[in-house]
Amino acid sequence: MNSDELALFAKVARHRSISSAAIELGVDQSTITRHIGRLEQDVGVRLFFRNGRGTALTEGGTAFLRAAQKVLDAMDEAQRVAHALTHQGPARLVIAAPPTIGSVIFSRLAVGLHASFPATALHFVEDMGSRVIKLLTDGHADIGLAYAPAPTALAWDSLRLTEAIYLVGPVSAAPLGPAFPAQRLGELPLVLPTTSYGVRMQAEMLARTLDIHLDVRVECDAGSATLTRMVMDGAGYTLMPYSVVRDEIAQGRLQAAPLTGPALTRGIVLAMARNRDTSAGSWSALQAVRRIVVESVREGAWPGVSVDEDDAGPPCETR
Repeated sequence: MNSDELALFAKVARHRSISSAAIELGVDQSTITRHIGRLEQDVGVRLFFRNGRGTALTEGGTAFLRAAQKVLDAMDEAQRVAHALTHQGPARLVIAAPPTIGSVIFSRLAVGLHASFPATALHFVEDMGSRVIKLLTDGHADIGLAYAPAPTALAWDSLRLTEAIYLVGPVSAAPLGPAFPAQRLGELPLVLPTTSYGVRMQAEMLARTLDIHLDVRVECDAGSATLTRMVMDGAGYTLMPYSVVRDEIAQGRLQAAPLTGPALTRGIVLAMARNRDTSAGSWSALQAVRRIVVESVREGAWPGVSVDEDDAGPPCETR
């Protein structure tokens, strides 16, 4: 006995006709007859009998219908409650990400989430990658876009993003071409943040792998806008995601090329704190964030990023 069989039984009882119930449900009469027969075997009571006007309930069927209707009503109410919880969203939602991610995706998240959850107060935070992790683990942020690998204190969604890091240079310099050999990075004057920043650590690791020395002429821990301004003014070259400088490239104020041999990339994950109580509203908000991020990548709004989804496990599984 299951809820589908109870619902089918109730429809036959209401129509007083197997054929009418079959037409409403869009199934063969034999399918309904088979389910009713199985339900009668489970209950141990005959539920219907045929008379000249169609199909009527037996005395046992009438008693069983009252009990079955209570179950069906309770299931309908549970579905209504679940729907309300899912669609109302959390009262407040804090989303954190590093500036190079937030500058690209926060605007689309703000518009999309407000459309889905108009009653939810949205709060966006940009900070260094390590600070984003701390905001999540300390419970000051609900959802974060963080650089992989995520620490064990976080539970992460099955969504994975891969972001390419580009060499960005002034337009007054020699053309970088469609791609730039990573082996030649040591030939260029660089403007990079200090080693506490992820992109600098990746650059240093790449240099060690290739056995080259990076010529870091200027260290700058300001935002990407200051770095790009320094590059435009001729202070040197920098490394950053394409999405951060796409407008300047389109306007002819900067040039950029991906690195090859090897490429320089970093992973991005959608994460939540493992020890947080995930309400239905928060869960639906996570799925909305996931959808907006994927749409942004596939529609070209987040250039230089690709989607790599692990469909083997459920979203936000604990690993």
